[in-house]
Parts: sequence; C-alpha cells; structure tokens
Amino acid sequence: MNKEEFMALDGKAKGAACQAAFDAGKTFEEILAELGMTKKELEKLGVYFVKGKFMVKLMPGYATTGTGKDIL
Repeated sequence: MNKEEFMALDGKAKGAACQAAFDAGKTFEEILAELGMTKKELEKLGVYFVKGKFMVKLMPGYATTGTGKDIL
C-alpha cells in the first residue's frame, strides 16, 4: 500500500491496515518505509504503535477524558 492509498482510508481502516501488515510479519520500520511516512506523521493521523499493537485515537487532535484510543 502506498501513501495515497493509505491516506484515502478512514481512521480505523488505517490502523487495521497497519496491524494486518504487522501480523503478516513486517516490522514497524518496514511499514513506515512502505508508506513513506515517519512515526510522527503516523501519530498526527491518530495511529499509534504501542507494545506490538496499533491503536487508533478516535478523535485525532482532541483531548478526551478517557484513553481515547481504540485497540485493534
């Protein structure tokens, strides 16, 4: 998947696509290289990599009272 295809996805689909690639054996660094993005760019989109799982912030850019993250 390239960066344009990735950007066309909604939030949860972005996280699911990253998790699927990780589950298929790719490393986090390989996923970033394939997308042509940095970790910071991915986090700005609301997708985080924590302890071997991709998590999606439900409302990127907004603080919430809970964790505000969806575990995929």
